[in-house]
Amino acid sequence: MATALAWVVLYLVLTPLLGLLQALSQRYGFYDPERLAWHLLAGLGGVFLLAILGVGYKLLSMFTLTHGVDERVLGLFLWAANLGLLGLAMGERLGYVLLLVAYALALYDTGRILKNRMKKALDIGVRHYLLGLFFLGLSLVVLPFNPVWAALWFALGFVGLVVTGMLYKILPFLVWTHRYAPRAGKEKVPLLKEMLPEGAGYGSGALLATGALLLPFFPWAGWVYLAGALPHVYALWEVMRR
Repeated sequence: MATALAWVVLYLVLTPLLGLLQALSQRYGFYDPERLAWHLLAGLGGVFLLAILGVGYKLLSMFTLTHGVDERVLGLFLWAANLGLLGLAMGERLGYVLLLVAYALALYDTGRILKNRMKKALDIGVRHYLLGLFFLGLSLVVLPFNPVWAALWFALGFVGLVVTGMLYKILPFLVWTHRYAPRAGKEKVPLLKEMLPEGAGYGSGALLATGALLLPFFPWAGWVYLAGALPHVYALWEVMRR
């Protein structure tokens, strides 16, 4: 996971540098519109893909109480994903194939974690993560045919659902630790699962997923996606208020 985050830092530095190069190229006459793909691949693929799947490997194991899963598959994923992004930037078809391999490795790793989990019930954060993986697969399938659809499903479906789902797990833990941990054992304090109104969280996830899925076909689906933000904000507000 630390190696994944090191790659994320590299892409965080590389993304604005590539954007600056593209801006300067317009001023000095060596602009190439295809070079915009380098900027997008570094920002969307390099930063978000590696951060979510790298950190998600550890978070998924924690939230499902899974121990002892071999991390070598995550290492193979990092090789395949980085070489795939480089290949796409260079216009090589092998880059796309390597990204598909990276996705297959991520699914395999996720399957191993879920198979060896001690916590059998999948909570709201894990369900959002798995739904986000579905949207990642959709975006990869359509990438060669319609990059705009791929970007929408990647950003709104994959990134959006994984981030909102993980917030349902992380924020209650932080609030509980800050507010109730010193009082635990001395007085009655709420359980972590009691702090989040899960109904609002699941409703938000359904609206976000529906809006993201339909947006490439129906522009009005963007309003459905925005509507999903309302119960999400409400759920987080309830966590902060308790």
